[in-house]
Amino acid sequence: MNEVDLAGKIDELISDQLRAHEVKVTPFPQTVMRIQNLVSTPDFGIRDVVDVIRTDQTLSASVLRRANAAQFGSGVVVKDLTTAVSRIGAQEIIRLALATRLGEAVCNRSPLRSLRLRVWRDALLSAHICEILAELRSLPPEEAFLCGLLHDFGKVFGIASIEQHFLDAKIPKLTASFWMGMVERYHIDLGLQMARKWELPDSYLQAIEGHHVRSSKNKNPLLDVTFVSDLVVPTLHEASSFDVDHLLPYLLNQEERKRLHAALEHIPGLVSGLTVCESKQGGARCDGYG
Repeated sequence: MNEVDLAGKIDELISDQLRAHEVKVTPFPQTVMRIQNLVSTPDFGIRDVVDVIRTDQTLSASVLRRANAAQFGSGVVVKDLTTAVSRIGAQEIIRLALATRLGEAVCNRSPLRSLRLRVWRDALLSAHICEILAELRSLPPEEAFLCGLLHDFGKVFGIASIEQHFLDAKIPKLTASFWMGMVERYHIDLGLQMARKWELPDSYLQAIEGHHVRSSKNKNPLLDVTFVSDLVVPTLHEASSFDVDHLLPYLLNQEERKRLHAALEHIPGLVSGLTVCESKQGGARCDGYG
């Protein structure tokens, strides 16, 4: 089958799934939901959160690793979850839990695993950039991180749909750009179905739906943050440094540009040093925190 015929087949497959609302969306991670429900109560305690985390070995390891990261470190190594949760905070735990659980799903062995990892790597980069921009703009960094993490996640479900189609047959050996081009066509619609099934807040749906177009009518500042991150991430694969001046129209003022430029100088190192699905002691590190 040539590329044109194959593209037509995949178009038909994904279009049919979208129309019938039959896109296979993995359930929203239960651990994340339990922690969110706990944190939303006014009288939740650290012990309650720790009890949930302890049921998840991978998340427990991620929380300890995060608590000992440079930005949280105090020179004293954290070895217990109670201290770790106290050090990094409940909101950080939520986003770390989501990144860990989604990362595990992406890292599963599959025919197009390299594409999944590429999408996940970009999602983690975008999340970090959104967080930086949010702090500069006095926006909630935790929410911005999740907007960056999830805005392109429909691509993962697009890749999964293609893999499912070829479940009993060998996937044709075509270029990564061909497969990614197919996924790009539908990633917004796939992402929206994911967000609705997960019952995500409107701000995340807006980030998924509108991150390719910047409009003066946009009233959601987190959408603008996601839009800018979407411009930045592709350039980080191509250059050793990033010139923030080309983003001049999308930034607030000279001071913001200066601070963002200083932060972005470290991002190329994050690209090369980002640990995604690195095998470690029989487990997988998929949280994006080195």
